[in-house]
Amino acid sequence: MASASAAWALPGGWSTRFAFVAGWVAVLGAALVPRSGGGYLVAANAEGYVLLGLGLVLLLLGIVTVRPLRPADP
Repeated sequence: MASASAAWALPGGWSTRFAFVAGWVAVLGAALVPRSGGGYLVAANAEGYVLLGLGLVLLLLGIVTVRPLRPADP
């Protein structure tokens, strides 16, 4: 929940909210890679699925709230 609050508090844009969310999802992606011992850092239970869902929600939030590069003409 703190990650979602932090992402929402950041201003929208490529270098702020999207960068934070992209970094968060990249760390989550690194945690999903199988380890040499055969295990995973994210468990296949309710908490793991909530974590994956939060990553998807944050990614969508970061993409949807990116501001256009140039302002719209009046």
